[in-house]
Amino acid sequence: MLMIYILHGADSFSRQESLHALQKELDEDGSLATNTSSFSATQTTAQEVMAACSAHPFLGNRRLVILEGLLRLVQGEGGRRGKRGGDSEAAYEWAVLVNYTESMPDWATLILVDGEVRDV
Repeated sequence: MLMIYILHGADSFSRQESLHALQKELDEDGSLATNTSSFSATQTTAQEVMAACSAHPFLGNRRLVILEGLLRLVQGEGGRRGKRGGDSEAAYEWAVLVNYTESMPDWATLILVDGEVRDV
């Protein structure tokens, strides 16, 4: 079962509260703290995020991967290490993650967290 959540909006407090509630709900066996990886889209690559999703959970049933800032990045706001050329470049670099989600392991949950994003 594919588990991807998108938490976004201008209210950062509500985003964080929703994230914490979701973490608590997903922590069925108490091992989620050791099986959680957090990334900033401006400081990582799609390959690193996919590797984290693919890693087997350590002494638990679920792996949680949190990726912050991806939606704004592909909209051309912000940039990884200052090298962004615009919407299409970032979207192209991260397209492999979209394709990967079709084969993402059942134990993995991916949460995209972002601020306010433009309508597409």
